[in-house]
Amino acid sequence: MAGKVIASEYCGTWSAKIEWTPASGPLAGKTLKGGEYHPSGRGKVREPCVVFKEAMARLSTNPELRDLVAQIPSVIADAQARQKEQWRIEYESRLDRVRVLQDASAYGYGLMWVHPVSGDDLKNYAEWTHGKVHHGLSHDRIVLSCSGFGASMDIAADVKLPTATMKAVMTAERNIGFVPGCGNSIYRITQEEETGILREIEEARQAKADAEESRQVADANRIRDAVEEARRTGNRVEVRRWSEPCDGSATECSLDLIVQFARPDGRLATERCHTH
Repeated sequence: MAGKVIASEYCGTWSAKIEWTPASGPLAGKTLKGGEYHPSGRGKVREPCVVFKEAMARLSTNPELRDLVAQIPSVIADAQARQKEQWRIEYESRLDRVRVLQDASAYGYGLMWVHPVSGDDLKNYAEWTHGKVHHGLSHDRIVLSCSGFGASMDIAADVKLPTATMKAVMTAERNIGFVPGCGNSIYRITQEEETGILREIEEARQAKADAEESRQVADANRIRDAVEEARRTGNRVEVRRWSEPCDGSATECSLDLIVQFARPDGRLATERCHTH
């Protein structure tokens, strides 16, 4: 049996499929395809999703395909390595490259290398764009928010942007144009400023994690105190309350009040009140 694994990438998401030609049976001589592999994260090979695992399990029952199935992770890894090398070569060949912070209305913020469009390539653009339009380079792109770049993971999904340094960079004086595509602006940035942005993002993420840890500790202490009081007094003790959309168990109601309380037996319970 002849067969191969084919890796491909689209917008930063890698996948692979196997093609094989059975040597015998009713489909002998015909090229068959199957088993697409979609990693769970953009641009990185991770644990396959459930659908992939089920597809691979079925294909793996065929002794002729077992070896091909086992090759998929390494084939994707090799394809990624080749792509990164191509990006590096392209980057090093552009001596007019500029490091920029991109602010794109459709897909957030990112750090990237660009080069100005010049020569015959300008014929593809309106005259008003000359001197402003740039092409992006894939080497060392960093996604700060959203998923437009695809070359790396979104590193600031849980952080409010722009940071202080980003605001300082995004001025009319630093704006050097745009990259073709959805509405965006690019701003020249120094290595020190880029380092500052990444540091601010990490500090904001750590502060958020610390605040969440403190909240969890406070919640645990509040529950402990409420349980102790409920056991001591024989009465239920409220732990916390919040509102959320109605669960649909009442008519003409859009918002419910939820009360969590500790019972004298030490267990927690909730009570839903419809506000109508």
